[in-house]
Amino acid sequence: MARFGEKYGGRCTALVYLDAGYDYTDPALEKIFETNRPPAGPPMRSADSASIDAVREWYARTQGIRPPMSALRASRLWGSDGRLIGQRPNLVDSWNVPTPTPHWERVACPSLGIYALPTPYEQWLPYWSSLDSLQQAQARAYYAAFAPWTKKNRDAFGRFPRNRVVALPNVGHYFFLKEPDETAQVINAFVDSL
Repeated sequence: MARFGEKYGGRCTALVYLDAGYDYTDPALEKIFETNRPPAGPPMRSADSASIDAVREWYARTQGIRPPMSALRASRLWGSDGRLIGQRPNLVDSWNVPTPTPHWERVACPSLGIYALPTPYEQWLPYWSSLDSLQQAQARAYYAAFAPWTKKNRDAFGRFPRNRVVALPNVGHYFFLKEPDETAQVINAFVDSL
């Protein structure tokens, strides 16, 4: 999106980043995940992968969201019996195209960055209570490392007058699935202001 805004800013009215206005080429991000990987959620059992509805229920129980069926069909492989087989290979990754560094100063159209504030896991992680004390410590260490990185990215994005930052507290990355009406209100208010 940032690359499109750099090259073809005159062709877009606005760009909206849903917890995505980050510099994923920043080596600091890779280091965070190397040294402070967040704890995994509860594993999927055989019954959880029996059908697309079962997979959606597993997400609801472990992540607090129900992904759209269209997203699951597009991103997962399903057997003829409807059972989840695995992750669909990412076509973009297979093209071996590097992720470009965003140059926010070059993006010519107004942009809205809606950011999920990385609040401590115990406030919003649905499976927090299932983690043992070592996993909870791991989650806190991840939060302590990740929060400054996200703030640095919000600040870099918001440094330019045509960019607007909205930071949502106590929400996870998929806030737009969990709170679609509130997300739409933020987007509509931004578009109406243009």
